[in-house]
Amino acid sequence: MRTFIINLDRFVERIRRIGEQFEREGIAFERFPAVDGRLLPATDERPVIVYANRRITNSERGCLLSHKAIWDLVANGPDPFAAIFEDDVHISGRLGAFLREVERFEGLEEFADLIKFETTGDLVTLSPKPKIALPGFPLHALLSTHYGTAGYLVSRRGARILSAAADSKVMLADHIFIEEEFRSHGLKVLQAVPGLVMQDQYGYRENLEQLGFDRTVEQDASSRLRSQDLPLNTLLKREARRFGLKAMALLSAAIPAALKGRKVTMRVPFDKTNLPVSGTGSPALDAADMGRDLPDLAGRG
Repeated sequence: MRTFIINLDRFVERIRRIGEQFEREGIAFERFPAVDGRLLPATDERPVIVYANRRITNSERGCLLSHKAIWDLVANGPDPFAAIFEDDVHISGRLGAFLREVERFEGLEEFADLIKFETTGDLVTLSPKPKIALPGFPLHALLSTHYGTAGYLVSRRGARILSAAADSKVMLADHIFIEEEFRSHGLKVLQAVPGLVMQDQYGYRENLEQLGFDRTVEQDASSRLRSQDLPLNTLLKREARRFGLKAMALLSAAIPAALKGRKVTMRVPFDKTNLPVSGTGSPALDAADMGRDLPDLAGRG
């Protein structure tokens, strides 16, 4: 299985750091030179998805094109899956073991097109029981949006679908994990619990020691749109989803396990095996909220 790390040419320290960590974990990888958004033309004729009340910036387009270039390689390659990483991440000491278990599992592409092993610490909805139980690494169906493309697996079929979507419109790379997006394409998406990768910008949620790297994907305040400029149905869907997730998390704790049904809302924890933690960050999420103790989430919320 090919493993790619996306890295801009000018960020030598990032690839040096993550490369050393991968070597310690016994993970062979290929550095993939990222598309530099600063070098892209200012205009693009394709439709642009409006995201978070603003237009997508060139650096975000560069990020998408970097992922898309890898999707094209995977779609036309011999491997059932490939692993894709961004370079500003914390990784668990069990990441190498996870990737080796993935390689050993025959027929995984029948169950999943995307496997997200990153966590951002946001509330997500999952199947209460694993769809696949790799030894030590349960994989649950992802039933809601879970942003972030800093660590995931993509199948050949998934890569073909994602590449075609990126050809037709300009979007964030993160859009591949928007529920409406992956459902509309018929993509089967699984989530590893706990997560084995966490982007540095979210590390404070787990008291992780900050890496000190500047963000490479800028958000342009001048491109921000007013809410009244957005279609009413877009506003309603966004707000309904936001409040719905919060309500589900609150109600889940009060519902007996036998009545929880087929969904569980929780914060996917990050596996801190062999990882230093900071004493200066925000308080870690409590175990009850994160569902740390059970890979079978039927009784968790």
